Formats: sequence, structure tokens, C-alpha cells
Amino acid sequence: MDVPWARASGAVPNRLFGYSRRAARQFIGDLAHGVCAYLASLGLDSEVRPTPYGVYLPQGKVASFGVSLRQGISSHGVAVYLKPQRFFEGIVPCGAAESTITCLADAGLNIEWETAANGLSDYIKRGFQASKN
Repeated sequence: MDVPWARASGAVPNRLFGYSRRAARQFIGDLAHGVCAYLASLGLDSEVRPTPYGVYLPQGKVASFGVSLRQGISSHGVAVYLKPQRFFEGIVPCGAAESTITCLADAGLNIEWETAANGLSDYIKRGFQASKN
């Protein structure tokens, strides 16, 4: 079965195909590991951290996730920060004062949105397929 890909988010399927209601953590984990695999393909070392949940480079948090589950259908997304996000300067991101937000540009990579979305989509899709096997 082909999973429909939502163009608005550019990178994630729009339904939780193959995941039970109780599998939201696995779903987010698969999504996060797809982000890490994409970053590794760019030559960046990253890791998933539980608090606040996200994907981190040594410089700080580079990807965040949002999920809402209602009646087995998800509204979800991933934000991979490509360029500096100045609006984070005036807030405490994710409610964690010790959390630093970084971006791929700060790691020396200048990637356009469409390139990142296409590459990220491929790695996330592979991660979901591997999880199902």
C-alpha cells in the first residue's frame, strides 16, 4: 500500500497506517529515527532525546514533533530547523530553559526547503517500512 504524503508538511504521512491507537510512541520514534537517518546522510551526528522530546545535534535541538490522535487518525508534523529561527530568542522553547534551538545552517549546511522535504520524506518512509518488518 502506498502511503499518501501530505504536501503541506512535506514529510509525513497523513494517517497512522499500520499503527494501533496505543502505538503513538512507536510512531513518533519511527518518525524521529527517520529524521536522524536523514541527518546522518548529510554527515551530521544526531540523537533522539526524551526531554524535551526531539532530535538534537551537539549544538542543540534541530527537530521537534507535534502529534494529536483522535479516533485513530493523526494530525502530526515534524519541524526540522533549516535556518535560524529568531522568534525562539524571546521564548523558552518547549518549556525547557536548558534547551537550545539550533539549525542546519548553524551546522554548516544551507539546504532549501524543497530539497530537505524530499530527502527527509525518503528517510522517514524507509523508517516506517523497516518498523513494519
